Amino acid sequence: MVELPSEQIAHTALEVLEEAGFLLGETSDAARARAPLAPMRASLAFAGPQRGRLEVVTSAALAHELAGGVLGRPLDELDEELARAALGEFVNVLLGHLREWLGTLRKPLECGLPVVAPAASAADWEALVCRPGAVVLEVEGEPLAFTVELENLSEEQR
Repeated sequence: MVELPSEQIAHTALEVLEEAGFLLGETSDAARARAPLAPMRASLAFAGPQRGRLEVVTSAALAHELAGGVLGRPLDELDEELARAALGEFVNVLLGHLREWLGTLRKPLECGLPVVAPAASAADWEALVCRPGAVVLEVEGEPLAFTVELENLSEEQR
């Protein structure tokens, strides 16, 4: 299994947020990070030489900020559907940038469609940030956490 370097992955996520959504952030300590209000979850399954899932949990407020940055529109012109679409696009773009760390840069990688929905509760946040390799960021004052979970594949499956 590929060991994903969390420092470089955090840096990559911050670059994607800045370039795509004009949002600034920094890494945060999972133990001190607060759960987001009105949490939203986005996940994206992928398969290829590595198979797994990218999962993100953040606040609805940050999803709206991301939509505003991506679309160049004021927040009062955005609805929940646009915020969800922007968060889904963020996981798509982030997965594309993480291909280097997944060892799939020059190999085909099949992705499903992003699934974006309200997270059930703050317990979703706690479960996510406690996973090995979880990356926790603070972006524009809002928490964002994500993990990349990889399945162990045999040589025949690759």
